[in-house]
Amino acid sequence: MYDSAMNESHSPPPLVVRRLWRVMLAWGIIIACLGWVVVGNWRNGSRPQAQGQPVAAQNIALKLSARYAVGVASLQKSSESRDRLVDTLLSQLHEQVHSPADQLRLVMIVSQLKSPAEAEIQLRTLGSSVLQPDTWQDADALRLLFRKGSAAMPKELRQRLLDHYGWYARLALTCDLPAGDPARQAAISPAIRGAVGMIVMLMGVSAAMLVGVGLLIVGLIRWLGGRRLRSAFVPTALDGGYFLEAMAIYLLGMVLLPLGVRHWWPDVGLNGTWLMAPMVALAVVWPVIRGLPWAMVRRQLGWTAGRGFWREVGAGIVGYCAALPLIVLGVVITWALSRYSKGGPSHPIIYHLAGGGWQLAGVYLLACLWAPITEETLFRGAFYQHLRGRWGWMASAIVVGLIFAALHPQGWTAIPILGTIGIFLAVIREWRGSVIASMTAHLLINGVTVTMLALLLH
Repeated sequence: MYDSAMNESHSPPPLVVRRLWRVMLAWGIIIACLGWVVVGNWRNGSRPQAQGQPVAAQNIALKLSARYAVGVASLQKSSESRDRLVDTLLSQLHEQVHSPADQLRLVMIVSQLKSPAEAEIQLRTLGSSVLQPDTWQDADALRLLFRKGSAAMPKELRQRLLDHYGWYARLALTCDLPAGDPARQAAISPAIRGAVGMIVMLMGVSAAMLVGVGLLIVGLIRWLGGRRLRSAFVPTALDGGYFLEAMAIYLLGMVLLPLGVRHWWPDVGLNGTWLMAPMVALAVVWPVIRGLPWAMVRRQLGWTAGRGFWREVGAGIVGYCAALPLIVLGVVITWALSRYSKGGPSHPIIYHLAGGGWQLAGVYLLACLWAPITEETLFRGAFYQHLRGRWGWMASAIVVGLIFAALHPQGWTAIPILGTIGIFLAVIREWRGSVIASMTAHLLINGVTVTMLALLLH
């Protein structure tokens, strides 16, 4: 009798208890990865920068704003309207200046948008106390340029400015030339091309947003009238927690793998992202390894044609349009938070947008192919499936959307816009069942953003 009781007390725990432990471990890994990324983003965003050490992200932000400012001002024909526009644009550019090198860049922009005399006045107001030893010679070269003109610039000083400041230096070195001079036109043309491209794309996005407003109004009327949006998603709690484990595996690869890659291969660049492919593949097949049939796994991940591939693609386009008004609201909130924190969101991939053709192609592959497929499969596929089998669609969408936003490297100020995108992609998944629609919307969001940035940087 006693031996029997002892054997029972040492018997393996019931299946329910083992499953509970696995779920708790998976949630622990997800929360730990989330905390690691959030703390890392906060520390990187709040760490004070040494004077004279320009931040790459801030320089990129300044270049984007400067290209747009020079391009838009060049398109303005009325001198009075142009003067007012230039004053507004320059005041906005001041917010992107965070280092002595940035201050010199702004002076070069002033030389093109206003005049060399105005640029020299601004350069004089900086004073030697603001400039650092590595920028003193650049400031002296600019002072000579503004006083004597580009023809009087020694070749070595001209080359020094071009080596240090690139496009900004080309603006300054042509600021005293006539408006129709080929050299001046060549310096301004990238900004004009980028501004025109931005305006055209913004017009297209605005048209899509108007369609989205109409869709949201129709949806709200239907909702208030008691006609719910028909959902094609089929929730189930009979997954054994394996999809949550798959999400934990994916996050381990996303958080831990880059640490090792950066340690052993510091200059890996964009290629490091592709090293995550084995972890993504393991996460996708993990439920199969745990014993679920592949047909069931594929269906619950949303890897189905739904009501037809192209119909799902069309639904993704409709979902993108409907999401735009709320995304714009998220952009406004992120902009306000950025002004409050004096630091805007920035993704590391933006540093590669100014590269050559192959590098730019790599950015498009990552943003418009890799990210939509992997993130929709794991976030809106595995993770949403696990939560939706236990919670309602709204709570599941909010949790998935906020974790999706917090795990991105743009920082906490980007959570309003990224969270809105993540929530809306989950709603599209709920609506369609298949992830083809959410992948399509994801592709459009990333593609439009990358194209706008690339237009201003090339």
